Amino acid sequence: IIFFLFFVIMNVETARQTIMQECSTLYEQDELIAVCKRILEHLSGKSNFQMLLDKDLEIEQLPLLHIIESLKNNKPLQYVLGYEWFSNLKLKVNEQVLIPRPETEELTQLIISYLKKKDAATFHLLDIGTGSGAIPILIKKEVPAVSVYALDISEYALEVAKENARFHKTAIHFFSGDILNRHLDLGQTFDIIVSNPPYISTDEKEMMHQRVILNEPALALFVTDNDPLQFYKAILQFSQKYLDKEGTLFLEINSMHGHSVKALFESSHFTCEIRKDIYENDRFAIVKY
Repeated sequence: IIFFLFFVIMNVETARQTIMQECSTLYEQDELIAVCKRILEHLSGKSNFQMLLDKDLEIEQLPLLHIIESLKNNKPLQYVLGYEWFSNLKLKVNEQVLIPRPETEELTQLIISYLKKKDAATFHLLDIGTGSGAIPILIKKEVPAVSVYALDISEYALEVAKENARFHKTAIHFFSGDILNRHLDLGQTFDIIVSNPPYISTDEKEMMHQRVILNEPALALFVTDNDPLQFYKAILQFSQKYLDKEGTLFLEINSMHGHSVKALFESSHFTCEIRKDIYENDRFAIVKY
């Protein structure tokens, strides 16, 4: 018996129209356009500019329909494709890790700028709650001299982070551990501690899109006792033992709790500067002794 496999092909413009029509109720218009561009670049292997030049470029229908069906089932595009871009890095992501956000990239660039003004070869940096490894991998790529360490409670997340580190040929020391464990001991001090910890309370959960709630790891998003400062308190306690006296904390924060984060650290004799992100929201805390 001979089996024939037929691939249905459509040109890129028809594929574009199919995505825009089938996904019109899933996203706001601007986001839909961005999603459409991302899908077509993924399936064609071409940039958006190249696709504009070649109207006869062909797209296979079956993979496109599979992607659309997954999106209709509320799965984030990044998990459907299996990767996300973080600056110039292509990082594997799945349901075990948080999808890296632009705000976290901003935080990472702040640290990179800081390190490039220092003798990075003498610095030891720890990322708490590393997830996909986005923060430490980008830092190590941009500032190779710095010694980079990364911690996560999830063994599944650490496997993803290690795979991303291997892919990008970055030497990072990974630890499994829980920052809420008062007895956590990594055996050394650090010049920089960075974290984008969980900071979303139960009250805020109902305002979030189901696409996030149903798919992204709750462990990386939500505080467990409805205290939005839960992890910052733990990081503060950890830093009192393991942050070098000349060291700096770089933290991503909930935009609604900038004043509370500042007050928390300053009550323990740290200095704390709150900085805004590109959307003019309080988003980063830079903390020093």
